[in-house]
Amino acid sequence: MEDEPVEEPTLEQQELEPRPRHERQRRPPPRERRSRRRRTGALWLAGLVVVALVFFVGLVVGRALEDAPRPGGEQTIVRTLVPATIGPADEILTITVTAP
Repeated sequence: MEDEPVEEPTLEQQELEPRPRHERQRRPPPRERRSRRRRTGALWLAGLVVVALVFFVGLVVGRALEDAPRPGGEQTIVRTLVPATIGPADEILTITVTAP
C-alpha cells in the first residue's frame, strides 16, 4: 500500500473539532512545575541583584564626580620661605648729592 498524503485540517476545523485525549496538552509533572518555579524565582533574584548592583555603581560614580575639584577653579598653595643669609659687605660706599 502506498502512503497517501494526509490533509492537515484548517484553522476553522481545528477550532471546532475536539482533540483526542492523547494530543491534549497535559500539565507537566509536579517535579517539573517545582523546578520551573525555582528557575523563575532564581531569575527574579538575579534580576534584583543586577538592579541593586547598577544602583550602587551609580551612587559611587555620582559621589566621585561630586567630590572632584572644579576645572578652572582657584588653587591655593602655601609655602614657607626660608630667608637666605646675607654676608658682610666688602666695602662701604657713601654718595652725597647737593641740590643746585
